[in-house]
Amino acid sequence: LDPASESEKITPENKEKEHIMLALRMKKGLDYGVFRDKFRFDFRARYSNIIDKLVSDGLVFEVKEGLCLSTRGFFVSNSIISLFFK
Repeated sequence: LDPASESEKITPENKEKEHIMLALRMKKGLDYGVFRDKFRFDFRARYSNIIDKLVSDGLVFEVKEGLCLSTRGFFVSNSIISLFFK
């Protein structure tokens, strides 16, 4: 069995989704500058309506450089992360 035949093509969209998922699961959260440098667009600007709603619901909070899950948000992190995949 050729291992390469089982490999997955990583598209730019998949890289973006993976970055969002992994970053938000980290205590330091998603860094807006790192995201912009890596994917060439402003995460905050693109998802401002989602972020604003999550902040008002107490599920995430913004720090100077990015976005973090709150303690409440951590318990529903999969649902939160999926909002950025649409």
